[in-house]
Amino acid sequence: MQHRHFFLMAAAAVLFLSGCSKSADADAGVAGYGRIALTCEADISLATRAQTVTVPATEDFAVKITGPDYEKSWSSMEKYEAESPLLKEGNYTIAVSYGDPETEGIEKPHYTGSTSVEVVARQTTQASVTASIANSLTTVETTEQFRKYFHDAAFTVKSASGGEFRFAAETTDGASPLGELIYVKAGTKLTVSGSARHQSQTGVDDGPVVNFQEQTLETTEVKTCHRFRFDAPDAGSATLDILIDDTVVETIALPIELNDGAQK
Repeated sequence: MQHRHFFLMAAAAVLFLSGCSKSADADAGVAGYGRIALTCEADISLATRAQTVTVPATEDFAVKITGPDYEKSWSSMEKYEAESPLLKEGNYTIAVSYGDPETEGIEKPHYTGSTSVEVVARQTTQASVTASIANSLTTVETTEQFRKYFHDAAFTVKSASGGEFRFAAETTDGASPLGELIYVKAGTKLTVSGSARHQSQTGVDDGPVVNFQEQTLETTEVKTCHRFRFDAPDAGSATLDILIDDTVVETIALPIELNDGAQK
């Protein structure tokens, strides 16, 4: 009886140790598998003057991991960290992203970034990904000289991708204020047109409406702010400066079309 009692206790101990081993494997990884501890940061740099760009929270980046016979996505870093998946040892590519590449508008940036990493069995591999802005930006501005001769200005920027954005000195009817940054697709065409009321010869704000013909920027560049700046060298003329960053790349003399019927 004494020997039988010892055998039962030994068998129970084996079962107990077996259970602990499975639990430990679930936490630390089974043979041939490891984990990735991932960090992500946003690179907000633009080749431009100081601009306030939209910066997503780290936990809001989507994650996608691909490797040998493996592909899985998480809608956020937060969900990836909560799962902390086991991965078979080998080489993987980690891609992170934020925003929709097809969406244009205010505070609609698209960030992307990727890196390669080797997963080592029974280890947690550290990996870091930097995501950069993958779309372009645009805005409309007027100079002080322009505002000296024109008022009640309103402009429309259209992208070949289908976006249409209004800018106005008086932000009514959903128009954006002049200088507001709009995110647009990289590699798209932009056009700008507008109107303003010309100062009358008497100096009273009752002059005729002036229409500015549509002008075109053929292709937007990634991580770049394209600025349309309206200027008026004198009372009888108007120009459009197209700037990439702070550099004027083209100056267009604008024919002034008076709409004499549009009076206050």
